[in-house]
Amino acid sequence: MNGSCGLEARVIAAVMAGDVTAELHEHMAGCNECAEIATLAGLLKEQSHSSDLESTPLPDPANIWWMAQLRARRAALERATLPISVVQAVAVTALAVVIVWAAISTSEWQSWITGQIGGSAERLAMAAIAAAGAIGGCLYVGLADNAHRQS
Repeated sequence: MNGSCGLEARVIAAVMAGDVTAELHEHMAGCNECAEIATLAGLLKEQSHSSDLESTPLPDPANIWWMAQLRARRAALERATLPISVVQAVAVTALAVVIVWAAISTSEWQSWITGQIGGSAERLAMAAIAAAGAIGGCLYVGLADNAHRQS
């Protein structure tokens, strides 16, 4: 068997027309493929008749158009404000770097932090930059979320 039966098209046509002959019933009893196809065709026929397309109200076209225009405006606004958001993120991160750097550059903090991380000035700088970046990122995410909730 090569995976298809020569009577498939006939079975489908008969099921869709509602005129399955005794000969086709006999064939479907012995051919699993045609029996499955007949079942599927029957389900599709039943579903096509049961769906009441005429009784389903369609949405108002003006409302659909208005919503599409609103979505397009919002998408354009997001595209237009993306560079501003990036600059804000960089500015907040830079501010956090300056604040953290100013805080740890005092002698008391510097000696304590240097003792904690192993005494290297390079390590101190890297720790300050990492901390400032984390603080700046958290601040920016918090501010962006707050601005998003207000709009």
